Amino acid sequence: MEKLKYELELLRKLVKFNTDAIKKTYYRECAEVIKEECKKIGLKVDIYDGEEEAKDNISRPSVVAKLEIESDKTVLLLTHYDIVPEGKGWTKDPFNLTIEDNKAYGRGCADDKGCIAVALGAIKEVLDKSKYNVIFVSVPEEEIGGKYGAGYVSKKLNNIDEVLVLDAGNEYISIGASGVVFGEIKVYGDQGHAGYPFRYRNAAQDLIRLLYHLSEFSIIRARKISKFDAPPESPIPKNFGRFSITMLGAGEKENVIPGLAYARFDMRLIPEENYEEAINEFKTFFIALTNSLGIKAEISWIEGGGNYVSDPNSPSVIKFKKIASEEFNKDLKIVTEFGGNDGKYFANRNIPIISFGLAAKDTRFHGADEFAYLDDMLKLKSILIKYLTT
Repeated sequence: MEKLKYELELLRKLVKFNTDAIKKTYYRECAEVIKEECKKIGLKVDIYDGEEEAKDNISRPSVVAKLEIESDKTVLLLTHYDIVPEGKGWTKDPFNLTIEDNKAYGRGCADDKGCIAVALGAIKEVLDKSKYNVIFVSVPEEEIGGKYGAGYVSKKLNNIDEVLVLDAGNEYISIGASGVVFGEIKVYGDQGHAGYPFRYRNAAQDLIRLLYHLSEFSIIRARKISKFDAPPESPIPKNFGRFSITMLGAGEKENVIPGLAYARFDMRLIPEENYEEAINEFKTFFIALTNSLGIKAEISWIEGGGNYVSDPNSPSVIKFKKIASEEFNKDLKIVTEFGGNDGKYFANRNIPIISFGLAAKDTRFHGADEFAYLDDMLKLKSILIKYLTT
């Protein structure tokens, strides 16, 4: 598509890099391509490497490029170049851009390399027309929490008036996120020969009992109802709390009674909730439950947060909603997301944080044959150009 020639050429370069967030591969090479592209456009570029904080000899370069026009307002465009592992089931090469049926296929096309290409394409066209100072940021590590990506960069950037997180769907406009609390439960028993189960306490069976009753906490979490709207696919209109058991483990061998069993969980907050209070609520419930059941268990670790919400009535949100709704020719709802994003690292500044992107719900992001609609790329580019020039 001629109108996306620049964006697709850049996207082709970016997709080639398997910037796996787990293995941390090709971070430096991908960041170098983005850096050089920003320089070609005429932006002032800096690199902030999260390794300086991680101190593990693994480079995590974040690209920070600035368009400075001496405006009294600065907009941050936040993207990420890391990806989830490609997985199996692809019918196309995940690391070779394929254009077919007005779709761009490849790992990261929807989440989030397509947004990098579109953002730079938009900036390229507004250099002498922008009404704002613009800071374009592309980070690694978003897929694993972002501590040494956006988390590190956020400490280096000041005087930001609003953030556009270009890493979301486009069926709605997000102004907040649920955030998440992860943790692990360990149940202790007595290891021994399975031929003599009456001699030992089976940690796996105790875990099963514990989890059966722990399901009650899912109901307690579901009663946490936000005052902010949920995405359209939600079973209820407002965002709400969630609790899920996501991992289980126990045992050494078939004929050995396990002395240790574990489960890990995922607890989703509501955007306006205090995460420390949520953690304490779970701990209190857990202790009471294990005492009542007579089970020896502990929460071996628990951590998280990242929930936030912006004012849905701020001028920035209203302006973005108007432009995006006109571009998509429908009234886009303002909601808070069930998941989270890197916007959390800027949430304590009391500035508008708006999330929007190319990851429409049918684009198979994180799955096989991930793609972005070319029409959506054009629309997002138009939205950014209009937003920055009005």
